[in-house]
Amino acid sequence: MVPPPLNPQNISYQLSREEVIRVYRSRTLFRPRRLRSLFIILAVAVMLYFLDAKFRYVSYVFFGFVLLLPLTSYLSIARLIGQHSMFTAPRTLSFGPAGIVVTGPNWRSETAWNFYNGFSENPRYFFLHTSDTGFDTLFPKAAFTVAQQEEFRRYATQHSG
Repeated sequence: MVPPPLNPQNISYQLSREEVIRVYRSRTLFRPRRLRSLFIILAVAVMLYFLDAKFRYVSYVFFGFVLLLPLTSYLSIARLIGQHSMFTAPRTLSFGPAGIVVTGPNWRSETAWNFYNGFSENPRYFFLHTSDTGFDTLFPKAAFTVAQQEEFRRYATQHSG
């Protein structure tokens, strides 16, 4: 159990279903390992298409897989988000030197900084990494003040990974 943060910073936020789906879809779909696999599948499909006429139908299956991946990715993530309301529920984030505490309507999660194996950000979000799947812990920067962003960034870079 993480001790309560010293001088905790409290941030309240809520993410929309569409926002969560968009972020997780792009982070999972464009992972380097996923892109390499898609390139290999596409190369095999092209090779089979031009190799012999009897392999053309197999190549169509590979082309179909590559073309349908964005749709299937969207549908699977949308189903996951729809089944678990905690992704879109109102939340309160508290953070300090000891770690972070995220509280929802009927749940609470306490995590030490060293649980996370990395930290990154883009212009709209902070991401705390727990694995290489792309389903990172997500925090919208708009919910933070500029001073809170700097402090969160400092804790995350010093203590995670």
